[in-house]
Amino acid sequence: MKTSRDEKFQLGAAKATRRIGRRKFLGKSGAVAAAVASIVMGVNAKPAFAHGTCYPPYGRYCSGCGASSACPSGRATCTPSYDRGCNVCPYSSGWWYTGTSPNRHRCRDCISSIIGPIACNGTYVCGCKSTTHY
Repeated sequence: MKTSRDEKFQLGAAKATRRIGRRKFLGKSGAVAAAVASIVMGVNAKPAFAHGTCYPPYGRYCSGCGASSACPSGRATCTPSYDRGCNVCPYSSGWWYTGTSPNRHRCRDCISSIIGPIACNGTYVCGCKSTTHY
């Protein structure tokens, strides 16, 4: 399976976070590290740091997620091309990993698949964390 540039950066950011200490790194130097990474890598690092701990958009986990972090019925994987104008779907794949192998989890942003205009709030966007380790 070929990994994208976005996924490679996410894995690198996660590795750096573990070495320094996740809470201290994210709490005190996350913004500085994101800015430096953005300059060095030429990508927006903010989403990788914001979701580094599998925290879903609006801080709400979905009910009915699959073991592999699959979105529940009535929801679709939240990607930039399928975010319904909410601007809350930062990952091109809609998912990322957190933790270290063999105990890492797959995290996924899920958005309502209802057709038509919707409000961008916690009712329509939630997150899934895998129960399976990768």
